[in-house]
Amino acid sequence: MREGAIMRTFRFAAPVGCFLILLAACAVSPSPPPVPLEQLTAPVEDFPEYVIQPGDELEIRFMTAPELDDILIVRPDGLITLPYIPAIRATGLTPEQLDAELTEKFASQLIDPDVHITVRSFGGQRVFVGGQVRRPGVVEFTAPITVLEAVIAAGGLTDDADADEILLIRRGEDNRPFSVKANAPETRVYRLAAADVVYVPRSRIADRVRFVDQYIRQLLLFGGFRIGFGYDLNDPES
Repeated sequence: MREGAIMRTFRFAAPVGCFLILLAACAVSPSPPPVPLEQLTAPVEDFPEYVIQPGDELEIRFMTAPELDDILIVRPDGLITLPYIPAIRATGLTPEQLDAELTEKFASQLIDPDVHITVRSFGGQRVFVGGQVRRPGVVEFTAPITVLEAVIAAGGLTDDADADEILLIRRGEDNRPFSVKANAPETRVYRLAAADVVYVPRSRIADRVRFVDQYIRQLLLFGGFRIGFGYDLNDPES
């Protein structure tokens, strides 16, 4: 009777074993590359001009009225305060745009106003790194940072990461987000802008291996007893 029990065990386990082999084969078979979130025509090289952020230190020079020259820190609410005019919002403007704004504001106060803005130091800026990195979250920086440096600051890639499909997501001039692939070596050295998002997807192979590891092993466990080669179906008559 013992021989009959072994044969029944083999007949049950053989299909399960074949099923596992087929799934393992699928896990290493080639698959189509992941599709990016959205592909727009804007090239990666077209990075916007620097825009002023809270905490930036600005040197403001009045070429025709040097007595008004000043060095200011942009307030947390984005405003700066100068004599003769109401507080003016600096955040979100490039230095050239702020030049033009102040020149217009002082036109009623000065003859031939000529204002020059220089960013002396940068306040804290941040980008967001998510997906398959070891420490996803916010990466803060005060000097220009690249895609590769942001990933390294987030702890580097996990074993499941798809390094060939890294996405850089940012808002365009119309404030709508667009994404571009950042997988090419030349792309990874471009500098990031404030509020950019770097997303590292999981590889297709990692998803399939995880499926085999988590779900198929659970399939072999039933009611606390191991089914298959490790479970002896005893003949009730033995």
